[in-house]
Amino acid sequence: MFRAVSRFATRPVGLVFPLQQLQQSQQQPLASLTARWSSTRTSNNKTNNDDKVFHRTSFVHPLSQVVLEYLQSRKSGWLLQQGLDHSLTINADGSFQLKYPTLDPNINQARIFTQYDRIEAKHYLVVKKGYLNERYMLQDNKASPWHANKKSVYDRIHVSVDEMIHAVERLDGLERERMMQRGRKQ
Repeated sequence: MFRAVSRFATRPVGLVFPLQQLQQSQQQPLASLTARWSSTRTSNNKTNNDDKVFHRTSFVHPLSQVVLEYLQSRKSGWLLQQGLDHSLTINADGSFQLKYPTLDPNINQARIFTQYDRIEAKHYLVVKKGYLNERYMLQDNKASPWHANKKSVYDRIHVSVDEMIHAVERLDGLERERMMQRGRKQ
């Protein structure tokens, strides 16, 4: 479990229910996410980006928190399968980034992250992997709450995360097909 704490909650990010209750209610084990803060400062004011457990409070935007809690509690098997369980970075603005593992650090690394578009005033969940470069809206700050979608914020975010996961799985399937076709030609 990662230990970033939202300034709006006193519980660690990712804990929706007590851990034992979550483990009993799911078939798969929970993914344990290792958090890293971007550009953290040590007591002697040097930058520290180690993958250590940090005992400090960090702001996590509420929309990012909902995404991370959903990924951890309901999609932990997928996180483990994709190799995303040790790549969580919490940014200073409260957004997050999950990087896919890579053997070559010079390659533009695939990642999943949240971002806020100031021009559109919208929050997005973004995935960049191979030819996949998609944005999934989490919240439109210009939309009137009285005329908005009747679904709850949580339900809309869960649907966006599920759509992102399906897109990544389609891409992975196409890549597997291509690899199999190359193998047959040789």
